[in-house]
Amino acid sequence: MAPGAAPLAGSGLASREVREHLEKVLASSSFAGASRVQQFLRFVVEETLEGRAGEVKESVVALQVFGRRGDFDSHTDSVVRVQATHLRKRLAEYYRGEGLRDRVVIELPAGTYVPVFRPANYRLRAVGGRPMARWLLPAVALAAVALAAALLTFSRIARDAPTSIAVLPFACLDAAPGSDYLSEGIAEDLMMALARGADLRVVARTSAFQFRDKNIGARSVGHELGAGFLLTGSVRGNRDHLKIAAQLVNTTSGFDVWSDSWEGPAGDTPLFEERVVRAVHQALGKRPGGEPTASASLVRPPLPAAQEAYWRGRYLLSKGIETRADSIRFLEQAARADPQYAPAYAGLATAYATLAFHQEGDIDELMAKARSAGGRALRLDPASSEALASLAVLRYAFDHDWAGAERDFERGLALNPSYARGHLQYATGLVTRARFDAAIVHIRAARALECAGRYEESIASARQTLRNDPKFVYARVPLGIGLAMKGDFAQAIAEFEAAIRSLDRGAWILGPMGYALARAGRTVEARNIVKEIEAADGVAVQLAHVYAALGDKPRALDELERAYARRIVDLNFMAVDPLLASLRAEPRFVALKGRMGL
Repeated sequence: MAPGAAPLAGSGLASREVREHLEKVLASSSFAGASRVQQFLRFVVEETLEGRAGEVKESVVALQVFGRRGDFDSHTDSVVRVQATHLRKRLAEYYRGEGLRDRVVIELPAGTYVPVFRPANYRLRAVGGRPMARWLLPAVALAAVALAAALLTFSRIARDAPTSIAVLPFACLDAAPGSDYLSEGIAEDLMMALARGADLRVVARTSAFQFRDKNIGARSVGHELGAGFLLTGSVRGNRDHLKIAAQLVNTTSGFDVWSDSWEGPAGDTPLFEERVVRAVHQALGKRPGGEPTASASLVRPPLPAAQEAYWRGRYLLSKGIETRADSIRFLEQAARADPQYAPAYAGLATAYATLAFHQEGDIDELMAKARSAGGRALRLDPASSEALASLAVLRYAFDHDWAGAERDFERGLALNPSYARGHLQYATGLVTRARFDAAIVHIRAARALECAGRYEESIASARQTLRNDPKFVYARVPLGIGLAMKGDFAQAIAEFEAAIRSLDRGAWILGPMGYALARAGRTVEARNIVKEIEAADGVAVQLAHVYAALGDKPRALDELERAYARRIVDLNFMAVDPLLASLRAEPRFVALKGRMGL
């Protein structure tokens, strides 16, 4: 095979094709006169083609492309991030015009400097902006890919609804580096306010926010999100003084329906947000949200001192485990600055409940803080669907009070039908009760495939996820479980090993891998997996997976009992866990299910 003719992994393209296409892109009018952006694109493409994608980092680009020194600090110098934004815009402009009929497409996904190469007829669809949560029990891991995708595409449950709207992150035009919290905070405020209208369906945050910094036409975004209208805008200024512009766009025609702008102290931003919400309802012929269930937070904006801290806290909370502790610090600061601001307490309830669910700290202390914050939020705002959903998670996961949890979920989602996190949390709880049809109702795209025993579908779903995004290696775990349940143990083990090479050797991967090893007759390796999990985690439901596969039911049941004593959240899925199917008729298993309220 000629040099450069070998296909690139996951794309079906040869490096020669990509290089030829690169030269065409760089010579286009979209890149004319932009020498630094041209140099940027050439560098990242060549590094990736040469197999050095893992070395393409912000600091490397700063040194090699922009001539920064070895002491480059990305916190004070945003040159790479700014130029990456320009590069993405020029690529989008090129493919809308001169490159419309090109066979090859080069993309620079948001959040990375490693380009993606694909044939033009292949639609790359993001599965998730961040890694799948590791707390998801391997017992329902085959449903996990569908659950993650469902959160991203929650809006599609209302594709045929008369009116659906997506609120995109406002563009930060000349704001200081690290001020994304402003654009996301304003957009999320508007999203939450609009969602309280019963006759207006609002696209989930994660779905809408995947289009940050992507220069894509309104029609395309509307089609992707199933939204008839987009609310977009921009923000200039700093933490003290802002200038905000907003516009409502019809995704069918591509024309603006309404637009407005405002300038003033940052602390007065809620006044403009309220004006925007009223204008949107009026433009769409809808009544303002929640007349019988009006949220106190809609009527009373936060005190200025609390606004920025709240935005920062929500922004960090959305970023996942690495920033969760910092999010709590800012949310607590917001609550201290304005003790009557209910959303700050609702955010704290979410953060603490999430930490408890992931078992990232003392469970009793985290539960107490979550309940205190959630209770305060509900006293200030009885219509806080966020607080109700967070408290419902604690009810079913730790108190085993499903009836109480279900009441809270139902009430919260009746108050805010567009609260995507609440639907996902409710669906997860329903899965633990084997109520798959009800879970599907709440998240239509999240089919509980594995739990219903449809392994072929779940395997196909996981493989499609990996074709769409080869870097989303988390999908290899549910793929491996599906293969194991089909009896293809060798291929299942290969998938688990691939996941471990990219991720880690946590129990959430080792458990199902040990199960597959045991079922394949590789008992020595399976027992070594047990020792490794015990050394790292001490107590884990995944130990029961391996013991069950080894045929040691007493030891497997002992591990489940230990998990119950330690309040391991994964145990909530025991009744629907296929890796524990051999234990379901055991009296101890049945008794434990009863104690769990399953």
